[in-house]
Amino acid sequence: MARRKHPALQYADDVISGKQVACKAVRLCVERHLKDLETGKDRGLYFDEEAAQYVLDFFGYCRHYKGEWAGQVIDLEPWQQFRHWVLFGWMRDDGLRRFREAYTQVGRGNGKTTEAAAIGLHLAFYDGEPGGEAYSCATKRDQARISHKAAIKMVKKSPELKSDIGIRRDNLFCEATDSMFEPLGADADTLDGLRPNVVLVDELHAHPNGKMLDVMDTGTGARRQPMLYVMTTAGDDLTSVCYDQYTYAMQVLKGVIQDDTFFVYIAELDEGDDWEDQALWVKPNPNLNVSVKLDDLQRKAKKAKMIPGRLNGFLTKHMDMWVRQVSRWIDLDSWDACSPVDPENHEAVRAYIDKMEHELEGQPCLAGLDLGYARDLSAFALIFPPKEEGGNYRLVTRFWMPEESPERVLPKYREQYEVWLREGWIIGTPGNVVDYGIIERDMLRLAEIYEIREAAFDRMFAGQLAQNMQGHGWVMIATSQGFSGMNAASREFETLILDGRLDHGGHPVQRWMVDCVSIQENSGGNIRPAKPERKTGKKIDGVTAAIMGLGRTILHEEEGPSVYETRGILTV
Repeated sequence: MARRKHPALQYADDVISGKQVACKAVRLCVERHLKDLETGKDRGLYFDEEAAQYVLDFFGYCRHYKGEWAGQVIDLEPWQQFRHWVLFGWMRDDGLRRFREAYTQVGRGNGKTTEAAAIGLHLAFYDGEPGGEAYSCATKRDQARISHKAAIKMVKKSPELKSDIGIRRDNLFCEATDSMFEPLGADADTLDGLRPNVVLVDELHAHPNGKMLDVMDTGTGARRQPMLYVMTTAGDDLTSVCYDQYTYAMQVLKGVIQDDTFFVYIAELDEGDDWEDQALWVKPNPNLNVSVKLDDLQRKAKKAKMIPGRLNGFLTKHMDMWVRQVSRWIDLDSWDACSPVDPENHEAVRAYIDKMEHELEGQPCLAGLDLGYARDLSAFALIFPPKEEGGNYRLVTRFWMPEESPERVLPKYREQYEVWLREGWIIGTPGNVVDYGIIERDMLRLAEIYEIREAAFDRMFAGQLAQNMQGHGWVMIATSQGFSGMNAASREFETLILDGRLDHGGHPVQRWMVDCVSIQENSGGNIRPAKPERKTGKKIDGVTAAIMGLGRTILHEEEGPSVYETRGILTV
């Protein structure tokens, strides 16, 4: 008889085959693992099945402490086994764990607290870390006690754990290893001086800011293989630290950002799914018919339908959906389909862009310039119209930023910026303030290669550079980035992408910005890209520049030869 496949591996197979109903993010999680099995060794990674199984086996010493399974050994479901199989099985060449941070987002009632308690016990007392410090963190200490209390009850119910771990008030400890496990609230007198090797964060969406997360993450620096273990449900605040983490996590899954230390598992209802379709409820609730009861969801869904004020709560808590106040604009799959190369293969992307730019030499184009603040990114985009009706537009983009700027961006993006600078996707200017002279120089060099007929610019930030370029004979068009100035070009940009008619070559920085951009619509039905809040670290300069250039292209196509070629700067 054939040997039964490991549940974690069977789950992965079932997700890929479609036998297991799963959302797009879960499929991306599985695909990431399978791809890493093929390519991880090139990045100094390998998979250790024994290390993975060691953690899964530990759950066998932990017991449920309430409800219908109280007193029974925890028997992980396949989706739970897969997550921990991947999280703890991947290793670096030095023998330490690959993943240092885990972000798991699932609907309410899917066993987050129980899992977090068991993982806290394992990493605090059985991970080979002398003087281990584990903290169960929440906005208030009383909330932090919830998962910590679960850990205490697990110890009390397990003879094996009780023989190793002592209980003193709110503190779990092990004298032999000098290790401890405590609850910790953001309202504590001080968070400084802590040196955790494991930080458990339950319901990150309830945190008002990222201060606690940052302090605890900083404190792990002295540990060999720390773990920041976040489990949450979606929230309703798109300016929150949790939504920032969610956005970053999705970019890691999509390959927009490469972060080999960051594990992601997000179970949610996909955009466009009908929330009333019960066949899809397993997507955000992988523990459906186990810890999540179908009849309970049905009852809550009925109330959500009948009482409008309850709908958003049902969607966030049980469908695990971020209820958006601004809409994510461009689907990344549609963007990727506009280029014939694998966007995650930077060598192939570079070769294709070099070939495309060579083919475009001497051809006419129109441009958009979006200058950032002194320490920010700046973008210049060239739009090449098709030679024949119905053909593809082509996009060439340049980015600049001060070489010292990565030290000032959010830590989660810092390494990626450094990679982009090193690989030449962003042109670095010396110092910590952008050198507009270098941007001017590079624009003039592009004008020697391409026939740049005119360039749109943001009147708020690029006035002096526009004057300089006019002095070089350029036609510069001051363009509003408000609804009236961006609506027509934004709609055309969207249409070209959906039709697969904007060949952008797969530039990784532009791809990241496309994934960051949301759309705003005013009462008149006009749209424009929504500028992200600065604290999020997201950028859309390349998208804005491309839309501005496309706006000039549209006018040229309508008017024929430019009427502005002898006018210099014009304001629209």
